[in-house]
Amino acid sequence: MRNMLGGRWSLLVLLGLGLVVAGCGSSSSSSSSTTSSQAAAPALTKTEYVKQGNAICKAGTAKQQADIAAYSKAHHLSGKATPTKAQETQVAAIGASNIQAQINAVKALVPPSAGKAQVTAMLAAAQQDLGRVKQNPALLFGNTNPFAHSGKLLHAYGLTSCAPNN
Repeated sequence: MRNMLGGRWSLLVLLGLGLVVAGCGSSSSSSSSTTSSQAAAPALTKTEYVKQGNAICKAGTAKQQADIAAYSKAHHLSGKATPTKAQETQVAAIGASNIQAQINAVKALVPPSAGKAQVTAMLAAAQQDLGRVKQNPALLFGNTNPFAHSGKLLHAYGLTSCAPNN
């Protein structure tokens, strides 16, 4: 990700615009409960799945932007300020937490039978990309998109509101 507005803090704020669900996958702790709830719910059509998944991502984007803006305001940060490592880490944690919530919400949707393998693969890729970011938040501030792989898969399926910078 490049610094488009001249200050590193601007880059962090842009994170709120562009990081959003790179992911739509699952955490291992919620997979067993999700599987049982999916078994009880009927599978969605692809159109319904894509519509609901995109709605989750749009709402997540708005929440992430609000959370990052609130953090910036609370810490009196502006686009010209250079954030500390601790501030970068906190913004990355805000983003990762939001993305994980989106991943979990999309994972809770019951995909159509015909697309289940594709959905499983894209969600696994999204979770893997998020895992790398959680281990190394600096990936968010480099020149490459750490969610490029999962974003490509999500967009190919129709989830274009997820991982919007792909």
